Amino acid sequence: MLARRLRAVVRNAVLWGLGWFLAGLGLVTTLMLTGMAPRDATWFRAIGLAARVGVVGGFAGAIFALATVLLYRGRRMREMSWVRFALAGAVVSATMIPLFLQLLNVISGDGPVAWSELTDDIPLLAVLGGGAAATWLALAQRAERRETMADAAETPAAPNGLPRPLAAPVSHAHAPQR
Repeated sequence: MLARRLRAVVRNAVLWGLGWFLAGLGLVTTLMLTGMAPRDATWFRAIGLAARVGVVGGFAGAIFALATVLLYRGRRMREMSWVRFALAGAVVSATMIPLFLQLLNVISGDGPVAWSELTDDIPLLAVLGGGAAATWLALAQRAERRETMADAAETPAAPNGLPRPLAAPVSHAHAPQR
């Protein structure tokens, strides 16, 4: 059970990282194609920046998956609201990523960065986190619906075309004694 949850957290981190990488690459590409990027911007630097955004997105995805495991334990995907999920993704991303970046800067030996340099990215982080969470839940709900429909299609129908009733549990309390 724990191994399955850890795999889910890692899978979510990879998916968020990939999504954030593609979003960062799209944003940098748009800036470069419109001439709004700095003059010394190169495609190599653009891919490097998108990769860093992807790593941060992977961290956000892992934290969000852990929060989801704790907050939504035992609930089915169809029971979850994508609006609440998106808001949770936005809050987790907007709060945890600046803390993560600050921690990385301290660990690297450079000391803490001025918070004003980290907080200006919070709106973008919230949008990316909320979008990633809503997309993740929508895909998970879609997969769950497909699985349910596939299970229903495999259930043989009765001769009248209606689904067969589930077998009643066998009770041995009234079974004849030998």
